[in-house]
Amino acid sequence: MEFFLDSSVFLSLFLGEKEADKASEILINVEKGIDIGFVTPHILEEITYKLIISKGLELLGKASIWTIRDKLKDDIDFRGKIIQVVDLFIKYIEKMLKGGLRVTPIIDDDYFKSIKIIEGFGLLPSDALIVAVMMRKGIKTIASFDKDFKLIKSIKVIP
Repeated sequence: MEFFLDSSVFLSLFLGEKEADKASEILINVEKGIDIGFVTPHILEEITYKLIISKGLELLGKASIWTIRDKLKDDIDFRGKIIQVVDLFIKYIEKMLKGGLRVTPIIDDDYFKSIKIIEGFGLLPSDALIVAVMMRKGIKTIASFDKDFKLIKSIKVIP
């Protein structure tokens, strides 16, 4: 089976959220090459960003994004702890790329199409960009825990 992988699947697993078991099932099948999962570089960046923020909040307690950003720049020990999480994610992605994970680029037409999708369905920009890429690539299924994708009737949302 071929599908697009939303960041919510990775984040559920990496952050130990309630859907972690379902996320693990999906990702293991991609890792083994049983299924083909597509992502874009912006999805990988989004996951990395959210992992950094999550680890920063864990280390600092209640902090703003700007505090985490400043600490990341100024504190080598803090940065090292953050990078450990990012390294785990990168190693996992490298392993998945040897299986069924495919990184597909975003092209300028995807961006312009995403604006129309925002207009028509009220999706957030990142989600609209995913839908635009899926349409261009002919991908009809997305693995996501984000209910907003159900607004697009031509897309099947799993699990």
